[in-house]
Amino acid sequence: MSNIYIFLLSYFVLFFSTCGAAVEQKQAPYFVIKKNDDIAVLFSQIQSTSLLVVGVEYTQQLPIDEQEFMYLLGFDVQDFITEKQLSDAWYYINQKERFFIESIELYASDRGYILHFTFTFPYTLHSVHIHGLFSGKDYYKNAYLLQVGQPFNDQAHMHSVKDIETLLYDQGYCKAVVQQKVIFNERAKTVQAHVYIHRGPQYKVRDTKVQLHHNGLQPHELEEIEKKIKHIFYPITWFAKIYNKRFVRSAEKKLHNYLYKQGFGDAQVQLYPVLHDDDHTVNFIVDVSLPKKQQMVFFGHYD
Repeated sequence: MSNIYIFLLSYFVLFFSTCGAAVEQKQAPYFVIKKNDDIAVLFSQIQSTSLLVVGVEYTQQLPIDEQEFMYLLGFDVQDFITEKQLSDAWYYINQKERFFIESIELYASDRGYILHFTFTFPYTLHSVHIHGLFSGKDYYKNAYLLQVGQPFNDQAHMHSVKDIETLLYDQGYCKAVVQQKVIFNERAKTVQAHVYIHRGPQYKVRDTKVQLHHNGLQPHELEEIEKKIKHIFYPITWFAKIYNKRFVRSAEKKLHNYLYKQGFGDAQVQLYPVLHDDDHTVNFIVDVSLPKKQQMVFFGHYD
C-alpha cells in the first residue's frame, strides 16, 4: 500500500512540475499594438529611434498570400525599422482591405523583437443575384455598386437597392417593389446579395393640364401656346406614351425650344406628374411663367 502512495505522490509532483515549467516558458508580449497611435507609444517606451526585427509571425482565420503580406509590410527579418516604417506597414496592410491588422504583439529577445500579427478578415461579396425577371437582369445588376471580391458594405448594398428602385421608376415602373436579402457565409467570410424585383405595370401618359402665368398676352396667343404644350406632353398617337425618364427629358427639351423660338427664352417651367394607380396612368401639370415677350432679331442675308 505504501508503494502505491509513493507512486501517486511522485506522479502529482511530476505533473505540477511540468505545468509550472510550461507556464514559465510562455512569455507574455513586451508590448501590444492595437491601433496606429500605439506605435508612437512603443518607440517612446523603448527609448530608441529603431528596433531590430528578428522574427515575423502571424495568426489568421483564413489563408493569406504571404508574399503579398511581406510586400505590404515593407521590411524583413533582421531589418532595423523605425516608427514610420511600422506605421506605414499598418496603413498599407489595412488600406488593401484584403485583411486587417487586429493587433501586433512584440516579444522581446536577446537579439531584438519578434512581431506577431493577428489578422481579421472582412466579408467579401461572393455574388449578386437578381430575381423576378426573365430577361434584362444584367441591366439592374450593373447598378449594384459593389464588385464581386470587394469587401461587403451594408451601406453600399442598400444604396444599390435604392438605385435599382430609381432605375425602375425612370422606366415607368412607378410602383415597382424591390426587396433584398444578404446571406453570410461565416466560414468563408463571403456574402451573397439577393435582389427581388416585382416591376408591375408601366405607367402611361394620359393627359396634360397647362397653367400659364403671363404678362398681357392675347387670348388667341395663350390658346396657341397651351395647345402646343399639350401636344408636346400628350401627343396624339396610336399608342399611349410610356411615362419614363427619356420621355420627360425629351418633352422638356421640346418645350424649352418652342418657348425660346416664341420669344420666351427666360420662361420658368415647373413639371408635376400626378400618378393614377387605378389605371396606371400619369397626368402632367405643366406650370409655365412667361416673361415679357422678346423680339427676335436676325442679322444677315436670307433668300
